Amino acid sequence: MFGTLKPHSCGLACDRRHAYATFYCGLCKGLGDHFGTATRALLTYDAVFLALVVDGLMVERAAPDTCRCPMLPLVHRPTVRPDSVAMRYASAMQLLLVDQFLADRSEDGKRVAKVARPLLSSRVTHAYAMLGELGVSMDEVRGFEQVQARVERSLDADGHAASEPTRRALGLAFERMTGLPGVSEEVASDGAREALRELGRALGGAIYLIDALDDLEKDHASGAFNPCLVPGRKGRGRVVSWPRVVRVWDALSVDLAALDALAHTLPLLRHRDLVRAVVVGELRRTARAAAERAHAYARAEGERERQAMGVFARGLSSLVAAFVFAWVWLLSHTAYAQKGETKSKDASVDASANDASAPPSWLPKLPKPTPSPSESASPSSGDSPGVDPALDPTATPPSGGAKGKGDPPEVKGKGGSSRGCGCLDACGGFRSCCNDCPICKGSDPCASCCKCGNGKDCCNCCDSCKGCDGCCK
Repeated sequence: MFGTLKPHSCGLACDRRHAYATFYCGLCKGLGDHFGTATRALLTYDAVFLALVVDGLMVERAAPDTCRCPMLPLVHRPTVRPDSVAMRYASAMQLLLVDQFLADRSEDGKRVAKVARPLLSSRVTHAYAMLGELGVSMDEVRGFEQVQARVERSLDADGHAASEPTRRALGLAFERMTGLPGVSEEVASDGAREALRELGRALGGAIYLIDALDDLEKDHASGAFNPCLVPGRKGRGRVVSWPRVVRVWDALSVDLAALDALAHTLPLLRHRDLVRAVVVGELRRTARAAAERAHAYARAEGERERQAMGVFARGLSSLVAAFVFAWVWLLSHTAYAQKGETKSKDASVDASANDASAPPSWLPKLPKPTPSPSESASPSSGDSPGVDPALDPTATPPSGGAKGKGDPPEVKGKGGSSRGCGCLDACGGFRSCCNDCPICKGSDPCASCCKCGNGKDCCNCCDSCKGCDGCCK
């Protein structure tokens, strides 16, 4: 969990991106206040996501605050109070995540991790104590790295089996949120506890499987465990298995579909749009990109295997092929002589054939995201829910006539679109504006769609983009 759970901000209006930034900066301040200034360097998107979910479960939102930015000391950033329940829980969990990250690397024999982990031991102990003060026990995750290592030592472990320890750990982290002080009555119910546990399990599986696809080339080169690798012939070590890659993607698709459904059922009082931007928007894009990289590497490995065959091996293969062809040709006369013809079986790839090569082209498919009936309101509008047009794929721009006061200006020519950038209407705000949506190609004079997520707030970056809150970034 290092940087995976970040939002796809192209589908968020400027005020919602700023709301996310207050939690990002607030957690940075919280880490410094609770564990020392040096720990602010450990801030990740994943802990910010935890803070957003916790605050969304609270009856009262975290109080606003400000802090001096450590990167720009003259700048004061808007934040939320570091002593809020959301910041305390997320700060403590961030330390546990870092500890498990170092523990996992230590199990792999990384010397730097072995040296660094003891340096954080006192802070990790403090993190467990802080969780205890909040009424939460995470003692079950102690020794998690050893459980994961035992699973991965089984070379035949597939993606689902290998991801089970991560699923259990994150399921526990989200389930424990129901016991935090200040949560609503609905959150304390058995149904809410089950929904949060399933959210954590689906996130744990998705994160593990995305990492497996993304690190396939690196793990193959280093000899590390990866559920997409299988033992090769004698002396060949572990080799890429295309059927394993497909099975990992299938399991990942199930997790992503579950996250889409759970994003609608969580008992959140606020921040639902930000949660969806992470688990429905960016996580899907990250998963598809990782799958495409895994396919490209599997395809390249197959080509290298074929090119590596020696002259003798290729000649022997040719003789075998000629013999098989002659044998089939002789048998075909008998087959054609019989009355009636039987259809041949589907020659699809056998999932158990570990040496099956990757196809020349492959498009990892996902079900279309479920449109959200309502999204969390912006911080300035209280806690009442409302619909954000940038996140509503059913929203349509006004056609002709007078425009509303808040409508963006019409943009002519190359940037032409009734809302400054038509990608949000066509793509629903949760797809890549640059690659997936033909309407958007070349339509943005600021190139703002292609820069979404880079951390730069360029709403009003030029005259053509003014008012295009949902697209400019």
